[in-house]
Amino acid sequence: MIADPQHYLNYFVDRARHAAVVGEITPAYGALSASDLEVVRDLLAPHFEPRIVVLLRDPVQRAFSAIRHFRRINTERFDLALRGDDNSLFERLYDTPYVW
Repeated sequence: MIADPQHYLNYFVDRARHAAVVGEITPAYGALSASDLEVVRDLLAPHFEPRIVVLLRDPVQRAFSAIRHFRRINTERFDLALRGDDNSLFERLYDTPYVW
């Protein structure tokens, strides 16, 4: 889960020198098991009072947001994805890395 625990801890310690509240944002935390979350808590607890905040978006709004974003950054690939004759638009959109 955490490749380098010391590096992970240093991320927070370094930022805490300049701010009253520090944190990070990643959807990956939502997929962690209870035991993985305990590892994070145990690593941070000696230095901080860790809190987990979960914000959830409406999945349909999130899907449309992803389509709009993909279309903005990659119009040609979006148009190709729309030409499919099945219901796998999202698979075709997300199957290809973004082209920036």
